[in-house]
Amino acid sequence: MFLSPVVYLSKICRYFSMFSTDRLTVPEYVSNRLHNRRTGSGPRAVSPGISADVRAVLDGSLPALRSAIKTLKSSKDTGDVEETRRAIAETFQLVEEAWVLPTVGRRVAEEMCNRIRLDGGLELLLQLLQTPAVGITYESAKLLEQILVSENRDYVARMGLGVILNLTREQDDAQLARSVSGILEHMFKHTEETSAQLITNGALDTLLYWCRGTDPTVLRHCAVALANCAMYGGHRCQRLMIEKQAAEWLFPLAFSKEDELIRFHACLAVAVLAANREIEKEVVKSGTLELVEPFIASLDPEEFARNLLDSADSMQGRTAADLQHLLPLLDGTCLEGKCIAAFYLCVETSIKSRQRNTKVRQTLYLLLSHIFYEFSVLICIFLAYLHGKITLTGGIKLNKGTFQ
Repeated sequence: MFLSPVVYLSKICRYFSMFSTDRLTVPEYVSNRLHNRRTGSGPRAVSPGISADVRAVLDGSLPALRSAIKTLKSSKDTGDVEETRRAIAETFQLVEEAWVLPTVGRRVAEEMCNRIRLDGGLELLLQLLQTPAVGITYESAKLLEQILVSENRDYVARMGLGVILNLTREQDDAQLARSVSGILEHMFKHTEETSAQLITNGALDTLLYWCRGTDPTVLRHCAVALANCAMYGGHRCQRLMIEKQAAEWLFPLAFSKEDELIRFHACLAVAVLAANREIEKEVVKSGTLELVEPFIASLDPEEFARNLLDSADSMQGRTAADLQHLLPLLDGTCLEGKCIAAFYLCVETSIKSRQRNTKVRQTLYLLLSHIFYEFSVLICIFLAYLHGKITLTGGIKLNKGTFQ
């Protein structure tokens, strides 16, 4: 009887060994010199430190990517709308195919996304998003959503946030909403300051407006965007979310019977908000927090991981840096938050093990050391089990009681 929770908790501890913090970094000065870059320069070298498997894929993909970007530049200069759309579509296909590659997908896609920025493609996309040709706007937004890796989010936050905010004002354009909601999903991961700028300039209002719709793609992006805003935006953005009644709008998403991914990220968002003691009462009052426990208890981590792997948007899982944002849930007093965080780690372990992504980096050692030092999640869950307040099955079941 007592061995079961110990095994389960040891599995939680092993999660961190499955995460890789491999990132493709580009020096800041390289990005800052985009405007002064000479045209006609030779192909840039692949980022150092990548594996032979990744390099082999890039050797086959980068020439086609360079050609597509070159065509995109020339077609924009000549005003050839159809050629521009074809070049965007070709670039999109190359990036999309990279993201769904098993094992090496994230590394290949990140290298390609960074290459698009370094070769001037990201700057060009931001310009195309401001053209009157609606078809080009749609295609450009669709591509931008796919390439918003960390360094590209930095660039957009510095150079193109106004462009994104202008797109959010087209609330009733259903086709544009499918891409812009995804763009916001990524941009709410940037910094607290960027999230605050997005919220104060109407981006959160637009997301909540789209929560009224029925398009599953838009709703999924909205749920993840709200979770990211809560996780990365800090207390200021969490307070703004409450003021705009985000917790109430999360209720229909968390209650959705159509898509488990929508429900999960809505539950994650409300659990993160509830972990902030300053706004906990408002979150509880919304009623959304009550939906977390029965939903998480109904899930199996392995099956949920398979669902994520079947989704192109989430099949690569989260990075180790992303998962560090679960710490407030693990260290908090909200048991729903602890359980959804632990479940999330189960899911990510399954994804990373399937990807054979087992490198342990210094960041994860620090994170694991923190959890052992504090003992918060381990002791809380174990004692809750002993007191009969939770049941450890395929998921984590909260029993009614007053254990804290």
